[in-house]
Amino acid sequence: MIDKSYPVTKLANFRDLGGIQLGAGELSANTLFRSDDLSTIDEAEANRVAEHGIRLIVDFRSKSEAEAIGRGPLGDHPIEYLNLPLLDFTKDDHNLGQQIEQVSFTNQMLGAWYAKVFVNAAPMIVEGLQAIAEAQGPAVFHCAIGKDRTGIFAASVLTLMGATREEVVRDFTLTEERLPQILARLSVSQPFWSEDVIVKSGALVRAEAEAMHAMFDNLSASGLTVTEVLEGAGANQELVNKLVSKHLAQ
Repeated sequence: MIDKSYPVTKLANFRDLGGIQLGAGELSANTLFRSDDLSTIDEAEANRVAEHGIRLIVDFRSKSEAEAIGRGPLGDHPIEYLNLPLLDFTKDDHNLGQQIEQVSFTNQMLGAWYAKVFVNAAPMIVEGLQAIAEAQGPAVFHCAIGKDRTGIFAASVLTLMGATREEVVRDFTLTEERLPQILARLSVSQPFWSEDVIVKSGALVRAEAEAMHAMFDNLSASGLTVTEVLEGAGANQELVNKLVSKHLAQ
């Protein structure tokens, strides 16, 4: 479950979203990235990230996470930074890991939680979308693992630009193969996530298609779509046009 040999100051889930199929073509390479925790890397890794020409970092960690761990060496680079703590809207939802002594999470439970976070945090998600649309160069968004909060935002930005549900799910599941390395990093930066806790956590520490499908299904059961929720939170056609213009491969 945990790859204890992995060098934990190196990113395990940093990836270019280029190539994902959008409604009018494919997402351009080297314009939008997603990642695990950018704050717990060494200077060499920070330089590698910066070499992509990143101009904006959107950080979905909670205020307490960001304050406790900081920004790491990327904080010394001339890169715009925006902290959008998606889970800070309610303390009860801040850390599902605290509940695993009572129940091991299933993919259905995880997807239902994703849908709840998405609906409640939609205005903050739109703020992140606007920042990415207006950034003067490539952007990267991240949380701690690069799976849950990052996955919700990825579903938002990709769907708004015309990606299908299947494309969103496929992107989400790419994290699954990297989890042993990601969890090695997490267990060092956040010691709560011991190997014993991780084993008990079920779908909470997996990235299976069923969880992301469950998010879409929960929204649908409430008569909602990702696009409708984002539009209700302030996303308009001008924003969509900016995102597509910036990220669509020519």
